[in-house]
Amino acid sequence: MLTAEEIGVGSLLRSSRLRIAPERPALGPHHRLPLRIGRTVSQEEVAEAVGISREWYARMEGGRPAHASNATLSALADALMMTPAERAALFQNGAPELRSAFAAQGSTAVLDAVGALRRLVHGLRAATTQAEALSVVREYARSQVSPETLVTYTGSACRHGDRDATPFFGVVDQRWGASFFDDVHCCTGSAQPGELITRSEIHARCPHLGTKAQEALDAVGWADMSIAVAGGGLVWIHHPSRPFSEIESAQLRTAAEVASLALPRAA
Repeated sequence: MLTAEEIGVGSLLRSSRLRIAPERPALGPHHRLPLRIGRTVSQEEVAEAVGISREWYARMEGGRPAHASNATLSALADALMMTPAERAALFQNGAPELRSAFAAQGSTAVLDAVGALRRLVHGLRAATTQAEALSVVREYARSQVSPETLVTYTGSACRHGDRDATPFFGVVDQRWGASFFDDVHCCTGSAQPGELITRSEIHARCPHLGTKAQEALDAVGWADMSIAVAGGGLVWIHHPSRPFSEIESAQLRTAAEVASLALPRAA
């Protein structure tokens, strides 16, 4: 399987555009027009979000030289919600003269992560309700980890927002009901706000609960689940197709710590 660096700018742009869910309301920081929501993101939409012509964007996606500026490449990465590795590949292949400056991908990833964290903090500071705060965390997780990452929340009553629409919780409710959440709160009782407890840590702390969680994950075909401890409740972070990498876990731990400060204030 080719890496992001090997597939070229055109293929990277096209695959990033086509993987965006049609129902997403925004392309990075740019809100989509209501009539476009529910439709596949087009080249024209991306071009409008970035501020370039459709012809220029089509040229880039077609793999033809377009000599894009650094600002344009950055705007494209934001609009297409690229991961740090994809952003680095876009700059390395889209601006060959910058290859030496981006030779260390780790440095690029760190800079991107810091910028994303700054946006997360600003968004949480502006949130006035738990729903708004969770929306900010959800966008952060999807942009930094994967568009498929799911973020839900269980407060003291174990009910909040789209948590009831998440398949994992449907299995939990059907098989164990409220007793599952009693086990969760008992297991996380000694955790500190902001701590991110991974599936393996759940198994280590509470094997009985870990077995239940694994059974529910297997039932819905998901690979991983983590719990972020926050004041007044627990933020659940899932990825349907794979476990989180070490870098992704570090990013989510930081997001959990920041969110733990915002959620009680927004309650």
